[in-house]
Amino acid sequence: MDVNNVDVGTKSYLNLNTGMATSNPNNKHFFDPEALRANFVEIRPVENLEATPRNLPKTSYVDKGNNEISFAKGSTISLNGGYKLVLRDTGFELSGEVGDERYFGEASSIRGSLNRLLSNAEKNTTWRIGDMLKDYNKFESNITKVLSKYGIDTSKDFTFNGMKFVRGKDGRLESQRESDAKLAYEIQTSNNRTYSLADDKTKQQIRYKTNYYLQSVPEQIKDLWNQALEETGANPFVNKYGNTIGQLAMEQDFATGGNDQLFGDSVESAIEATKKILDRIDNPLQTVPDTDSDIYETVSQRERNFYSTLLGKLENVV
Repeated sequence: MDVNNVDVGTKSYLNLNTGMATSNPNNKHFFDPEALRANFVEIRPVENLEATPRNLPKTSYVDKGNNEISFAKGSTISLNGGYKLVLRDTGFELSGEVGDERYFGEASSIRGSLNRLLSNAEKNTTWRIGDMLKDYNKFESNITKVLSKYGIDTSKDFTFNGMKFVRGKDGRLESQRESDAKLAYEIQTSNNRTYSLADDKTKQQIRYKTNYYLQSVPEQIKDLWNQALEETGANPFVNKYGNTIGQLAMEQDFATGGNDQLFGDSVESAIEATKKILDRIDNPLQTVPDTDSDIYETVSQRERNFYSTLLGKLENVV
């Protein structure tokens, strides 16, 4: 990202401190480069890496009872038209120069599918099997053609070169390692919607955005905010659904020509802003898809709890 050139329109800019739109070009400037990088680094459950297979088993075997198969270096798989696949250190190679050209495309496609399966079986490598359904369907058809010849049932969990392959939530095959990584990612994503269970990166974002949105208020209000964080364990800056203070601050920004300090500079203005946030939580402008309704309810309830707690503390000091 070029932080010196972030215009997204004639009247809109990117506020690098919050990651939201702003009408004020001065808000392109940021306070903390490290926090900026943390805000814009996407969390990934697994890295999509393409690497040369290096963990080939020493022997080949088929265990139909346990639905397992293993190909060692030098293994040969015969295909239609006289073509063959030979497993080298770099993966499956296609041979058969005298083969029937009508089957060349099929043989090449099977080679690609088996190499993709082989990459997913690597202990230190993850390579997505296929993003597009058409691509995935071709992959599964190809590995079924080959592995079924050895008595391996790919319609259920099977083990290939030491890696178990399972059906994900969408019914597609994925390595057990990737399935475990996705589960861990889902758990951490859920935890990051809280303050108490969030990882260090998310807590850094919470602290940074807190300092940004509360930069004009008295220290007393900052103390009450931090107390509410600790007591409720809520994350008030959840992405996608949540961060109501950010939404309202952006609206105020565009209405005033650059002032996005929703909480103002007094206890009274902070109370007014907190009440606006609670009203927006109960009366959201966005339509939430049915598939996300549970997530929204969880996020909104935590956010409501946080600002209700904060409001009570603010009103006690008036």
